[in-house]
Amino acid sequence: MPEERKLIDKSIWVQDGDEVITMQEAHQRYGEGKFPESLIGNCFTFAEYGRLPLASPPGWIEEGILPLKSKLLLFGEPKVGKSFMAMQMGYDIAENHKWLRFNTGEQDARVLYIQAEISEIELQSRIGFLPSEFAYAETIHSARLLGEQVGILTRRIEAIKPDVLILDPLYMFISGDLTEIADVTACNNVIDQIITEYDCSVIVVHHSRKPREESTQGIMEALGSIAITAFYDSILWFEKLNNEASLLHFMLRNAKSPEALFIVQNDKGLWQDIEISFEGSVTAQTLAESTNYSLDLIKAWLDRQVQIGKVQRNTWGSYEKRV
Repeated sequence: MPEERKLIDKSIWVQDGDEVITMQEAHQRYGEGKFPESLIGNCFTFAEYGRLPLASPPGWIEEGILPLKSKLLLFGEPKVGKSFMAMQMGYDIAENHKWLRFNTGEQDARVLYIQAEISEIELQSRIGFLPSEFAYAETIHSARLLGEQVGILTRRIEAIKPDVLILDPLYMFISGDLTEIADVTACNNVIDQIITEYDCSVIVVHHSRKPREESTQGIMEALGSIAITAFYDSILWFEKLNNEASLLHFMLRNAKSPEALFIVQNDKGLWQDIEISFEGSVTAQTLAESTNYSLDLIKAWLDRQVQIGKVQRNTWGSYEKRV
């Protein structure tokens, strides 16, 4: 065995009291003893690994949704509201606001949002509801920024120095074919290089496949090669329930995936997750009248609560909470 003992890679995070720090910082504070240290590189015995006080890395959105220097894929059907959600994520991160029900990082952040699909006028109308001095936006059309024209993108990154980069949508940035593993892998490599060189996290907006009969919503519904979904640390996808409501699903590499959120858009296009309280036995109509939500939205919400076992439907069409 080599005599030299090396610090574990700084990308592994551990819990020190109430604080989450890197393993490297832990060894600098305490030396050997309190925290296990590998003999070479990052190679531990099973016993050592079992003693590691591992913790989800801190990030721009809590609960492992968007850790530092990670990549997130957000996808769904056309016109489901993906771009609004991406812009809203960027705004909330830049302004330290809650995103849906999740806290964002306490540290100051800059966000760069690049839109390659809609017009400048349309983008302006959307971000008009999101006034931020720390989030930047631009439309760049007909440029493969994750391929041969990556210099256009890196010049903007160097100028803005964003902590979070948002690219919307993927097919407008990639060189080649989304269904070809080699083309997708080349694109993924560029994203990894950007993260490494500029210390930022990356959010990519993407389309799902065309709706198919009896298809099950899941990560396999993302358009293109399996190399797309395999690459990302966090995957969020929309399941459209009706014209008003969707479910936002999570699959996370760095933490336990949260339960899917029932989300709706307000009249400005911005998303919010809703939770409705009621007591006793109620009908969908009664609940709609008491909450000012539409009957269709209430029915979709109740169906979801029944599906996940929080509410039961009685014989005569009323609903009550499960004990």
